[in-house]
Amino acid sequence: MNSINIRFEVSFGTGSEYDAEALQKIQQELATTVKRLQAQYTKNNSSRTSPPPKQQTDFFQFARAETENMTKASRFNTARNYRTAISRLHQYVSFTPLPFHSITPLFIDNFEKYLQNQGCNLNTISCYLRTLRAIYNKAVELELTPQQSPFIRAFTGYENTRKRGIPKLLIRKLISLDCSKRPTLQLAKDLFLFSIYVRGISFVDIAFLKKSHIYGNYLTYYRRKTHQQITVKLEPPSLEILNRYADTSQAGYLFPILRDTSPADNYREYRYQLGVYNKRLNQLSKLLGDQYHLSSYVSRHTWASLAKEQGISVSIISESLGHTSEKTTRIYMKALEKQKLDQANQKLINRMLVTRKSLNK
Repeated sequence: MNSINIRFEVSFGTGSEYDAEALQKIQQELATTVKRLQAQYTKNNSSRTSPPPKQQTDFFQFARAETENMTKASRFNTARNYRTAISRLHQYVSFTPLPFHSITPLFIDNFEKYLQNQGCNLNTISCYLRTLRAIYNKAVELELTPQQSPFIRAFTGYENTRKRGIPKLLIRKLISLDCSKRPTLQLAKDLFLFSIYVRGISFVDIAFLKKSHIYGNYLTYYRRKTHQQITVKLEPPSLEILNRYADTSQAGYLFPILRDTSPADNYREYRYQLGVYNKRLNQLSKLLGDQYHLSSYVSRHTWASLAKEQGISVSIISESLGHTSEKTTRIYMKALEKQKLDQANQKLINRMLVTRKSLNK
């Protein structure tokens, strides 16, 4: 701890009497002087330890530092999203530094149009803008820049694409599909069905499951995306799949997906295995007739759709899926509602056509 030593000498004339009132006045003036010097010292000292101006104003430099923080915290998927969004923004700006005050609503509008012209779909653009907004808001939180709300007009929602859930008849067809002579397809089939059996568990959470996550007939794990704890009772079909792959992983996982245990290597291997899994699901789609496209997300959407059909409330479905908000769950539900409306419209038209034919006769 730093300190200030100040020495004062006070003297009176020879033979003068002790003046208590004068001495008290001197003490007060000295106290005021000491406080002023301490305040000045504190101000000068703090200015020497504050970050240089470039760190406070350059968005790219701050964004790269945040990416490193995410990597150090083993939040590899977030770090990957940061790098991708920063790279896209860098392509658009094509120069550095990018001052925070340059990021305005008009700047973001033009960046959004640039992405559209580059052929990016709405959901991809939304992902980039949400990521950049998170970085920008962190800088505001750290008081590196005032809040200018540059993303206020940007699209940061979700566009409903093709319906992702598959019907019960196709699930039964998949269960009956014989893949015993093709082990890689059998594994993809089992992982897809296991996801449905275990309340729509995502592929990333399946990949990292270990024996320690099983307590009796219950599976308890933390979602890697939201860090929420989820407990699911393992029914006979899911237990059958688990038994099929018991002790097949040399790294101690429940399924033979990952081969390492270090966080960085695990993440790289998970990204690779996710691509392999989706390719194999595409092969299964063709074997099933290619009417529905299977992917790693379809099993999750399928469970949510089937649960909705059974009358389960959105709030319970949201909790089961480990969503932090019902808003995300309702995105899953919209595709199902649209499908029901299409079916109702088809029945209405068919009845109209039948009536018209009978009248013509």
